Amino acid sequence: MILSFIYNPLLQSVITATMKLLRHGTPSQEKPGIQLPDGTRLDVSAFGQDFDEKFFAENGLKNLELG
Repeated sequence: MILSFIYNPLLQSVITATMKLLRHGTPSQEKPGIQLPDGTRLDVSAFGQDFDEKFFAENGLKNLELG
């Protein structure tokens, strides 16, 4: 689970959004995905990086949020 803190200048407050990392597809062919706070699931395989040690070591979470 990833917590993102988003400042909303109109409300002058901080909103906490939760994004969950997941994998979907048939066994041994899974693809990376995310689940948004409203339950919507998105395929993020086009992002080009799997959720592995390299992803986390190279600031993949931040890059995924910015992408």
